[in-house]
Amino acid sequence: MPDSQGLKPYQTILSAGESEIVISKSRFLGFCVPVLSEAQAQEALSQIRKRHFDARHCCYAFRLTGGIVRSSDDGEPSGTAGAPILSVLSGANVENVLCAVVRYFGGVLLGTGGLVRAYGKAASDALEHAKIVQVRVCARIAVTVSYSAYQLIEPMIRKRGIPLRRILPRLPR
Repeated sequence: MPDSQGLKPYQTILSAGESEIVISKSRFLGFCVPVLSEAQAQEALSQIRKRHFDARHCCYAFRLTGGIVRSSDDGEPSGTAGAPILSVLSGANVENVLCAVVRYFGGVLLGTGGLVRAYGKAASDALEHAKIVQVRVCARIAVTVSYSAYQLIEPMIRKRGIPLRRILPRLPR
């Protein structure tokens, strides 16, 4: 449920995850990376491409909060790489995540179904190796109440899962 500023909780990844699978001599390397903007996603993608400059394809998808979604088949037949990668991210309901899959071609054509399965599996495995976390938008507030009032509201606060950080006793004046 969105808060008063329109911000809502979402899932993302805490750290990067990687995977490697080999299918019919083709090697698929999956990379899931946390990003906060389209520019960060493009920069992370650029770094992956630079490391794997000799790969045949570097297909990707990313989802950002605010509804920004991009994907690319990078020369693979249309809908066989970017869409399955994006489907993995959407299915896991994660945002602010780039997932790229690098393919080193092994000489055997996999067909469209084989490509969809391979790219989806590499993306899914990489996401599985990244730690998915829930992000909640929070604000820290300070409230001054009497001790008797605190005893009444404290159970309600805890029941809602709101963390209580520090209680400072108010000294009489």
